[in-house]
Amino acid sequence: MARSRAKDYDDKRLVILHRSAQLFAESGYVGTSMNAIADACRVSKALLYHYYPDKEAILFSKSWLRPSRRPKKRHQIRRRG
Repeated sequence: MARSRAKDYDDKRLVILHRSAQLFAESGYVGTSMNAIADACRVSKALLYHYYPDKEAILFSKSWLRPSRRPKKRHQIRRRG
């Protein structure tokens, strides 16, 4: 019997996409490694490969087509004022 997906599976994918986008913007696609993405997401490289088979899959993910979805924030940012 197949295991069910974790409740936060989609949120983790979105975190990976957003952090990858930041790295692609800073270092370019070629200059961004899967190691760098894993480090930025604070996950192991093995876990990153669980969600995406390679860097190209991240770049061409269909999730990019849904810009209104953002990863959930763990902590609220307080404004000083």
